[in-house]
Amino acid sequence: MEKSYKLGKTIVGARGRDRSVELQRITERKKRRVRNVLIWCACVVVGVLVVIWAIAGIAGMVTERGNAATDETEWVPTVEIIIEGGGRASSRVNEFVAKLERDFGDLGFGVGRVILPQGRTREVHVYLVDRVEYYKMSIDRGCSVQAEDAERMSRYLDERGLVVQYVDLRVEGKAYYK
Repeated sequence: MEKSYKLGKTIVGARGRDRSVELQRITERKKRRVRNVLIWCACVVVGVLVVIWAIAGIAGMVTERGNAATDETEWVPTVEIIIEGGGRASSRVNEFVAKLERDFGDLGFGVGRVILPQGRTREVHVYLVDRVEYYKMSIDRGCSVQAEDAERMSRYLDERGLVVQYVDLRVEGKAYYK
């Protein structure tokens, strides 16, 4: 009989312990359900985002293909491009020359011809109509900026009565003439 009087060993104490264990199990089950519902919802949201991203990517590719097609047809140079050493001008060079023609046209100049020197990558020699000198330009710099630089240099040369062989505009913020 002594055993029944020990602390926590009574019938009421045993029932209380059983009830608290049952409550813990119930709360753990609720937490698991909530966690499973949250994981399921997160998976659904991620799936929806992936589908939206895929649709947007496909639409973007279609738009890029459409833009690429219009860019290729839109930027066709009309001047003669002479390639020293033979070969073919790349689409990037063709686009640069076509944009350069447009920019020089906006400034009141006409492009007579463009030469791609042999052994020089990313360099073009631009001959303007009614000008003696040619302009060395880089296809890595913006064509509109270089066209403006050429226009300023031609004014500078005319104001001072200088006759030069060429003007080098390949370096930003600088112009060299010989």
